[in-house]
Amino acid sequence: MLVLFLYFIVDAFVSALYGSLAGSISAAIFCVVVSVLQYIFNKKRGRAVSLRGVVIDACLLIVFVAFDVLSDSLENGHRLMAVVSALFFTLVFAISGWYSKINLLSVLSGNILDKVLDSPYMVYLMRNTMRRMSVWSAIALVVYLLNYLGIFGEFSEFVDNWFVFIIVSLAFLTEAIYSRVIRKKYKDVEWVPLVTEEGKIIGQAPRPLVHNGSGWLHPVVHLHVFDEEGRILLQKRPAHKKIQPLKWDTAVGGHIAVGEKVEQALQREAREEVGLRGFTAQHTHAYVWHSSVENEYVLAFKTINNGPFEPEFKDEVDELRFWTADEIRQEIKKTAEECNLTPNLCEELNRLGLLTNNDK
Repeated sequence: MLVLFLYFIVDAFVSALYGSLAGSISAAIFCVVVSVLQYIFNKKRGRAVSLRGVVIDACLLIVFVAFDVLSDSLENGHRLMAVVSALFFTLVFAISGWYSKINLLSVLSGNILDKVLDSPYMVYLMRNTMRRMSVWSAIALVVYLLNYLGIFGEFSEFVDNWFVFIIVSLAFLTEAIYSRVIRKKYKDVEWVPLVTEEGKIIGQAPRPLVHNGSGWLHPVVHLHVFDEEGRILLQKRPAHKKIQPLKWDTAVGGHIAVGEKVEQALQREAREEVGLRGFTAQHTHAYVWHSSVENEYVLAFKTINNGPFEPEFKDEVDELRFWTADEIRQEIKKTAEECNLTPNLCEELNRLGLLTNNDK
């Protein structure tokens, strides 16, 4: 795909100086050299390479050269070639950016991008880029179509020779500015790992983006605290929480940060939310929890501790108290609207065996 883009640029530049035939030949030779060098360079560096991508580029390159040569025999053929080229890139960018079931850009690259963009966040960035590029390509398509129809009159030669450099420069300048804005926006926010349903890390993303309904699976730790009498400690979520405010929830729960080990995250969250330090915990289970806001890969633990409990971050917890199994069962029997326990907590209590079959 990069080769085809370069073909379009080199062809336009050389054609403006030496004619369309010279442009076609020069662009084809240049792109063949670039394609071969790119393949050799990536292979030596151990990067993802694909002969399939080279073959696809070669086939499309032949089609472009053939059409370019053929267009010379047609009236305003070079302008027709510009329209076809712009249409091709518009379709590729639009399908890759807006149609979630297929990444045409990856297909045209021999599926190399599928190996590079294995992180959902990277796919998200790429699709956004493709959407913006589809807009620029669409603008170019409209301009070239109007030029083919003779709308621009005395400015037609300028459009023929130099418009491609203007539109490409604007597109790259926009991407550079957007990239800088994104880096600045997420520079000081927490980043979390992204995982598969088996818990394998496949990338990372800013925390705000995993809470916007993206569906990206990320790991969290939950700690269930029991006292020596078998009662379970629950925390009441504060009113400012976006998810399940003022509901009773697991005593400790929080995200694992990028580069943080599970044990480190567990100790940190327990210290922040209930004031526990230096405790030992037993891993009980792991599962995937889906909600309308986020998808979590939950690593659940339990420990025995009678307190006292003093949260380090007091604004994160509205109230803490121990609940008996009977109190929990009575709460579970209420309707979904009246129940003061979060659905996620009920799921975990069930997994811990604190609910009977009649309570589920």
